[in-house]
Amino acid sequence: LKASTQYLVRVKSLCTAISSESAFTSESIFYTLCGATALPWMEDFSQATATMFPPRCWARYDQKASDVFGGAELKNVTTSSFLSGIWQYDNSTYGMNTGGKAKINIIGSSTYGWLVTPSIRLEVNSVLEFDLSFTKHNSSDKATDTRADDKFIVIVSDNGGATWERKNATIWSNDSTGDYVLNDITNGVNHFQIDLSKYSGVVKIAFYAESSVTGNGNNDLHLDNIKVHKPHVTPPTVVTLDADNIGDNTATLHRRITEGT
Repeated sequence: LKASTQYLVRVKSLCTAISSESAFTSESIFYTLCGATALPWMEDFSQATATMFPPRCWARYDQKASDVFGGAELKNVTTSSFLSGIWQYDNSTYGMNTGGKAKINIIGSSTYGWLVTPSIRLEVNSVLEFDLSFTKHNSSDKATDTRADDKFIVIVSDNGGATWERKNATIWSNDSTGDYVLNDITNGVNHFQIDLSKYSGVVKIAFYAESSVTGNGNNDLHLDNIKVHKPHVTPPTVVTLDADNIGDNTATLHRRITEGT
């Protein structure tokens, strides 16, 4: 059986090999234990609901990223004193109309929301892909105000979630300290890809959003269509075709080239 998977089961009794057997029972549902999932791995939140979020084997935490990079322990949102700035399920048409997505309200001075994937077993040259939208709170309009303190970070734990390090973080910010500019994320669909080729074995991936200053923005970050996979590389092909205009010393040669992907 695959790890982290829902199964349906029915049973019936059979006393001996030659006796009659009972009818099957009604179906029961069980889940296998969370474990490392092989590639390709994808989450589009289409099976999630407001009361069943995050999906099975995911986790939500509440702790400032810089503190965690320094060794602080992640706080589960069920025991955290700050419950406003957490990732939640959303099926609105704001940002991305995708039939289910994750959303976090980036506002105030204590939004430190972590959304962490299950364990994923990488292959050589794996990549992470996902979609983002950045909108005004509960609106399809573009995010507003200065947002100088706000951040979005993707962090890879290369030891299955035991530790989280700054060197494994890709940062979107508005203070010139990040790899990308957070304000450049539009209120449409923004597709991103992160190279995971420097990692191997089992990893977890965190999607983190932060706001540490009150009064300079009230916006929503939407996340969907998360995928970790090994890209399929198709090499180019060249087919030599028949020549024409053949003379004593000349000919016109033809070939058909199909570009690789």
